[in-house]
Amino acid sequence: MIIFDFDGTLNNLWMRFHRVFCDLLSLEDITLETYKKVKQLLIKDELVAMEFGKTLPYDYFSRKREMLEAKKYLALDELFFPKEDIEKWIHENQGIIVTKRYSQANLKWQLQTLGLDVPVAVVKAQSKRQWIQENIRSKDLTIIGDSLMDLDAGKLPYVKPVMVGYGLGTRSQFDKSALGYTLLDEVHPPAGHALRCAFGYTFLESTEEVQKYMEEKNAVS
Repeated sequence: MIIFDFDGTLNNLWMRFHRVFCDLLSLEDITLETYKKVKQLLIKDELVAMEFGKTLPYDYFSRKREMLEAKKYLALDELFFPKEDIEKWIHENQGIIVTKRYSQANLKWQLQTLGLDVPVAVVKAQSKRQWIQENIRSKDLTIIGDSLMDLDAGKLPYVKPVMVGYGLGTRSQFDKSALGYTLLDEVHPPAGHALRCAFGYTFLESTEEVQKYMEEKNAVS
């Protein structure tokens, strides 16, 4: 069984995070690419703000959480891969998307807007590791994600974490965690078969690599 993270793994959230950050700090001249580079380097919003000569307002994180799940900003998201491929990977591997969101109604709206028809579970207060323990009976799991929350699920002995580097998380973060993880090009069948087909037999570390992969795949088809 395969558990997919959504935001940052299947869903390109960079435009949404960039717009929310700039709107909260009244930044008008920071490009998406500049924001991405600084965010992946410094990670913490406090440090990112300082890099742009700003300090975070006292209510930054509560407003950020609210804005990130508002339809106005969710509409900026795009799937990294064709929805038909995502649906196939999930259905053929008894998969499910497990994502951390606070507004289930707006998540449902976003999935409908994206045209994605797959099983989805929402994690709120608990970790994904706890959710797996409470809801999944299978003892042979692979979780694919881009964050330390996804990697943390690998503390369960029967969960194999597979990380991507084009979301909010970075390879340096994963390496510092002291938790073992697998790059996509090291996954073996049967679970690995779908992943290899899905991600082009490689560790896609940037959105540019994802775009290049998609262009090559479209050219062949």
